[in-house]
Amino acid sequence: MRVTVNVTQEHIDNGEKGSGTACPIALCLADLGITDLYVGQFGLYERHNLSDGSTLLGERYKVPLDVSMFVGMFDNGIDVKPISFEVYLSEHLISTPVENYPVRVDNLVMEEIQ
Repeated sequence: MRVTVNVTQEHIDNGEKGSGTACPIALCLADLGITDLYVGQFGLYERHNLSDGSTLLGERYKVPLDVSMFVGMFDNGIDVKPISFEVYLSEHLISTPVENYPVRVDNLVMEEIQ
């Protein structure tokens, strides 16, 4: 499913450098109810919490080059501006029922891929 993510200045201001779960992109995704992803510089990874308290990273979802640059710059303390991008995610990561697509929810636009 194609998801359009709009990272705002508020996400940037509240984001934590070097955190795949509290960076601006992760905060934006969490606002949208998508919490099982880890944000890396070269993609979004499914996060699986194990019973021993550790985390296993699974499937990788590719992101555009400008998103990789955004993550790298933010993590290195370089000022970044709000960004929008599209990513294809598995439906099980999205909490909105499929029969309601396309749906607009503030920072998220979801569309079924034909």
